[in-house]
Amino acid sequence: TMSRYDAMFSELNYKRISNLMLTQEEKDALDRTFEWMKTWSNRLKIVKATAEETTVAMVEETVERYREREGWSPDAEVWDYLNIIAPSVRYKGEERREQKQIVWDLKRHAEKFNVAIFEASQSNMSGVKADRLSLEHRGLSIDISRALDLCIAIDQTDEEREEGIIVLSPQFARDSAITIPEIVLDSDLARMCISRELHHLWEHAARINPFIDKSEG
Repeated sequence: TMSRYDAMFSELNYKRISNLMLTQEEKDALDRTFEWMKTWSNRLKIVKATAEETTVAMVEETVERYREREGWSPDAEVWDYLNIIAPSVRYKGEERREQKQIVWDLKRHAEKFNVAIFEASQSNMSGVKADRLSLEHRGLSIDISRALDLCIAIDQTDEEREEGIIVLSPQFARDSAITIPEIVLDSDLARMCISRELHHLWEHAARINPFIDKSEG
């Protein structure tokens, strides 16, 4: 996860960063960038969890410690991903009931901390083979939809993958109508950028970065 953020902020290739395949020049530039970023107010926290073992309550304990020690509390949380969180109640041999329990654990957590939660969930094998996902591809976790306010499918055909295109397809919105069925993003996933249009924002930041060596041009 941290390598993904490194790739996004540095605009370097994610695989090269994760495999430590940077030139000395790139590493030096990356170090200067992070020295600059240390001057920012740190609002991003990454909590490590173990698949099938970490429950929502365990993560809550970590959030509570941040609040007590640093006065920090999240405005939004991203959980990666819902299907492998451990449920607060185990149902032996009943995976569907366990996944239903997980989403309601998260719902309670969202209300307790008054925080927006974004999470990903798996599709079934039919969804893997489909060009476009639908709610029927949610598989065992169909009960998840009852707790969500908004559901968006992330679609990508083989051709779109080659072109760096990601398609966001809203499936349902609890309190509004879906007026745009597909949102097309020209992505650059090697640099972990959801849209190439965002590159100019980092270029603007780089222009005012006091840690950039002006002699490098």
